[in-house]
Amino acid sequence: AFAHENLIFEILDIAEYVFQIEAKQMVKRLSPYARAITVSVGLEDRNFAFWKQCGAMAIGTDLSRDPRPEEEIVGKFRNFAAQARRNHLQSYLRELDRRSQAIYAESAGFDFLEGALIGSANDPNDLKLAGFSLEDLYKPEQELVWAS
Repeated sequence: AFAHENLIFEILDIAEYVFQIEAKQMVKRLSPYARAITVSVGLEDRNFAFWKQCGAMAIGTDLSRDPRPEEEIVGKFRNFAAQARRNHLQSYLRELDRRSQAIYAESAGFDFLEGALIGSANDPNDLKLAGFSLEDLYKPEQELVWAS
């Protein structure tokens, strides 16, 4: 039997027109089957308190879905991470594909980062996720020592 204490659901692309009652019911129905519920939203989303009230553990975004220039995107990182902290949610960014994005994200205070430079959140064998720090972005690959 699959242990639900290891399962994390990520709610993606929830439409803005979905009523809050429906979103709450969705999270409530999923919660018994998962260790945590996370929500992927846009960088301009302002519903952090609502998602916390629904029972979400983390809120984040997927950068590959944002077509804007990097300069415009990274300017939103600090506010997003700060809003998550104020609402007692962990924050994450997916699909970081540039060193500059990772530096901005780390300095903004995101709790979890995922992307080609760091590792994949979907690969349990990707040990790069453990012990990542800003200094690791500048080390040659052979010098990296990842925790297991």
